[in-house]
Amino acid sequence: MSFNTTIWPEKNVKYALLVTFLVYMITVYVVYLNFPKLSETEKLKVKIPKNENEVKNLASVLVKYRDDHYMVLFFAVTSLYILLQSCAIPGSIMLSLLSGYLFPLPVALFLICLCSATGATICYCISYCFGRDLILKYFPERASEYRAKVAKNRSFLLSYILFLRITPIIPNWVINLVSPLIDVPISTFFWATFFGVAPPSFLHIQTVKTLEKIVASGSSHFSYTNIGVLLICATLALSPVIYKFNQKNKS
Repeated sequence: MSFNTTIWPEKNVKYALLVTFLVYMITVYVVYLNFPKLSETEKLKVKIPKNENEVKNLASVLVKYRDDHYMVLFFAVTSLYILLQSCAIPGSIMLSLLSGYLFPLPVALFLICLCSATGATICYCISYCFGRDLILKYFPERASEYRAKVAKNRSFLLSYILFLRITPIIPNWVINLVSPLIDVPISTFFWATFFGVAPPSFLHIQTVKTLEKIVASGSSHFSYTNIGVLLICATLALSPVIYKFNQKNKS
């Protein structure tokens, strides 16, 4: 498997997940105890945002308390982001926008990359422990096919996963669940996720600077410029693959 089964047997992975869960619950409880007191009107706006208007409403509440409760809000956003990623729940894009609203660009970008990689890796471990048998039982041929492709392209696997993270070809939650079943190494998976989510996340954070204008005009936060930047990043991610393919053809 993609874990070293001598060092990381399934039993150890489950223990690691249990410890991670306990640490997570302690963190959430500490955040809850130290969270600022909100008015009834403000409480109505504090929820997982599903669109840009809800991001704006939530940010308008949290910004008021940012200076006095900076670390509490930081860990609150971090905890929620990791939860969504770990459980393959949609909504991370809206939290990226919220992070850009609350924190400086370098802090927000690092938070998003770290939370995405951490949450996705937890989802990877959950799938490794509990989803492998189901996939192999009900989709054995498909799993074998994908595993063969990974083995064939292992030399540029990092570039390929980077490409998948940058582009919306395959949903991130699918990549998280399937990767451990087709022998994608966990270290490659973590770092490809960490760096792969950076380009689109950077665009989300930059969008926040003009969020009020975007919401007022009803336009999308994706522009032709943004799409162009993503295509450039995706091309760079695949450049090792293209280079190796050309070298192979020459020989």
